[in-house]
Amino acid sequence: MLEEDFIYASYMAALPHLRSKRDEEVRKPEFARILLDKLGSPDRGIPVILVTGSKGKGSVSRMISFLLESMGFRVGLFTSPHLLDFRERIRVNGLPIPKDAFHRHGERVKEELEKIPVRPLQGEYIGPIAVSLALAFLHFQEEKVEVAVLEAGRGGLMDETNQVLHQVAVITPLFEEHLDQLGSTLTDVVRHKLGIIREGVERVYIGRQGEEALKEMKNWKEKRGISPPSLIHWREYGRDFSLEKVNVTLAGTEATVRLGEERLPPILLPLLGEYQGENLALALRVVKDWTGEKGKRIVEKSDFGRFRWPGRGEILGRNPLIILDGGIHRSSAASLSRLVASLPHSRLHVLLSLPKDKDVEGVLQVWAETADLIVTTETTNPSLSYEAPYEELLQKAGGRGGHLPDPQRALVKTKEGLDGNGILVLMGTQSFVADMLRVLGRSP
Repeated sequence: MLEEDFIYASYMAALPHLRSKRDEEVRKPEFARILLDKLGSPDRGIPVILVTGSKGKGSVSRMISFLLESMGFRVGLFTSPHLLDFRERIRVNGLPIPKDAFHRHGERVKEELEKIPVRPLQGEYIGPIAVSLALAFLHFQEEKVEVAVLEAGRGGLMDETNQVLHQVAVITPLFEEHLDQLGSTLTDVVRHKLGIIREGVERVYIGRQGEEALKEMKNWKEKRGISPPSLIHWREYGRDFSLEKVNVTLAGTEATVRLGEERLPPILLPLLGEYQGENLALALRVVKDWTGEKGKRIVEKSDFGRFRWPGRGEILGRNPLIILDGGIHRSSAASLSRLVASLPHSRLHVLLSLPKDKDVEGVLQVWAETADLIVTTETTNPSLSYEAPYEELLQKAGGRGGHLPDPQRALVKTKEGLDGNGILVLMGTQSFVADMLRVLGRSP
């Protein structure tokens, strides 16, 4: 598609000349602001909620937009990556940008993009997020959205979404990830993610964090002299909102959420995973403050049976039971593993697709404790690297199985030997989720 070609063109031209992987050395997010201003600043005047984190930022972004839509708002949603079609990244009230609008706005963005001088031979480029973000806001402006929810890329500080003035900053759980690009420690990751707390931010929401992440956040705030009175709101999981009770069954995840002193009635999400309840608690806190409504009214207005976010603990089939999940870290695997272990089954087979920069060893260790067979595979996404010693790590973890690069062949192999009472777990990156949806003939 023409629009997708030009979205990546600047980055691809500079890629052979990049001398570093670090975001702070190669990314120039200010190009996003320049491009938006050349287009007449379509983001100005649209209130923005920006979401970042290491886990759950896509789900939380979608939940916030869904809840706001349920309350009657016209909502723009910008996420990445897409599963089957690039247009999925840009939505208004849940619907992807139409093809004609995508092409029309794309032509306008391309025209202004070509006027911005860049030096690809020096490794300079206008990032794909900058280009698609500009296209998104032209669509949002045309559709007269009342609020835009943006999912940041891998970081925050150097992410192009951070160039858009936003009033609300949402931080989902953080852990060590993208260390080649963000830095070598959790301190670096926290610094990048909390970088979205910048001038213009009035409200900050911190999802459930591990002990080390909380310590790093505290240090970050102290160095900058940030304390709750400096903002209209600084909300944290455990103090200002929490998941009080969760029950995960094949029907979905039933969550009981507390918002301040208010305890909400149980909510059934059509997603599998304890962490989805925590994502919901974070999203509800944001929307309650945004709308000024009581949490119970938000629940009453929201038909959670309609909520869908493909590849997040999604049930794709039965006999055997097939579960598709976009987990890439030990904690995500552990949550799903506990759920699966609680269900009666004859055999458990697991197909994993984790690039070398993900938590390959941690995820393998979790599933090796319960799975009868583990197969690792790759994806059709050429930008991901699969150079990890998968079979060696599997053997070290005590698991039984092997590695097959082709995802379709790997799926066939992993299903072998499962009867109607078996369980098949498909877990990996969003690119893997897309591959599985294609193979199984499903739509996102």
